Amino acid sequence: MLDDGLTYEAIIQRLGEPGRHLNYHNLKQWRKGGYQDYLKVQARKQSAEVRDLYARKIIESTPASDLPAATLQLLSKEYFDVLLDFDPKQLETEMKNNGTSYTRLLNSMTRISNVALELKKQSAAKCG
Repeated sequence: MLDDGLTYEAIIQRLGEPGRHLNYHNLKQWRKGGYQDYLKVQARKQSAEVRDLYARKIIESTPASDLPAATLQLLSKEYFDVLLDFDPKQLETEMKNNGTSYTRLLNSMTRISNVALELKKQSAAKCG
């Protein structure tokens, strides 16, 4: 309802009985906290949909012989997006709760680097 521009009072009225305990200050606080979290989740969903569509188009339009390189490009872009959202505190928490996830990330980055080097070698061998 906030997305639709309704006032706090109108939202409380529309909620009816379930919203009877709410007041202006409750909704104002939620707009600053929980609603912002909701907006972030919606933006991430939309971004994921766009990335999926982009990946499908790249894969569909790429010849089979070039798929490894295209896949590597897509994975590199995903890693770059992760780095843009990097939060050291979140990493610290994740390491305390599940240290293996960080190790997996590092291992996958190493494997991707190895694939990139192999593709570069193959490309160089074809050219010369």
